[in-house]
Formats: sequence, C-alpha cells, structure tokens
Amino acid sequence: MPHAESGAAPGKILRRVIEHQSYSAMAAEVVTKRENYNPTRRGERVMVTYVMQWNVAPTARDAYSKWSKNATARVLAAPGLLEFRGYRQAVGTAQLAATFEFGDMAGFTSWFQHPDIQEFMSEMREFTMDRTTALWASAPDTPDPIRRSS
Repeated sequence: MPHAESGAAPGKILRRVIEHQSYSAMAAEVVTKRENYNPTRRGERVMVTYVMQWNVAPTARDAYSKWSKNATARVLAAPGLLEFRGYRQAVGTAQLAATFEFGDMAGFTSWFQHPDIQEFMSEMREFTMDRTTALWASAPDTPDPIRRSS
C-alpha cells in the first residue's frame, strides 16, 4: 500500500485500508459514502478497533516467531495506539488475531500512516496467509465498555 499523505482525512485513510486489504468493491463504496460522517461533530464518543486475523505460513513458523517479538515493540511505539491484544484460537485451527484500540479515527489514522506500521504490514505479508482485517467503531448506544457488577 502506498504511504498515505500526512494530514489526509480519516475517511480517505479508511478507504485506502479497505482497498489495500482487497475488500469487495461494495465495501469500498459503503466507506466512500460514509467518508463525510464525523461522529465527533455530533458529540458522539467513538473508539476505533482495528482487528487483524491470520495464519502463519507453514514454511515461515520459525522466522515468524523471531520477527513477531520485534514487530510487537514497533507496533506499540507508533503514535495513536492505546491498546494492543493478541489472541489465538482456543480450539481448532492455529489462527491468530490481534486487536488494536484507538481513542478515535484520528488516532487510527496517525498510527496506520506511520512508516513503522507500513513496514510492519509489508513484513507481515511475508510470514502469513489468509489475512483478514476489519475496522470497527464503537456503537452510539454503547460507546464505553459495560461490565457486569459483582
């Protein structure tokens, strides 16, 4: 994916993320229509979560293991990221997943545009397969986590 220009609008970055990840033309069209949507203008608090899922290529398991230790530190160092979590399937396949939490779309944009993140994404393609990504925003009715009281 070409580097996004500094100061690009979050909607444009979101469209590039979707195009970069080879989503369907329909998904790109939906994002394009929503590119002028600005929840903060309406006073809504919006958290953004970027979700990645992948399988490590069978021929790259050792190299991936070494790479991932350094890659995680670079992901955490880029500006805009609030929280990172890694997951693996509890049962079944060896699929891995990660969530990246941001305070808002501007935080995601800052993080995603960062050269270290662009390099991370490029390197990840060398070691993984069956990658999927999704960009989620908090729902207006539940902008904050709801936890069960004890």
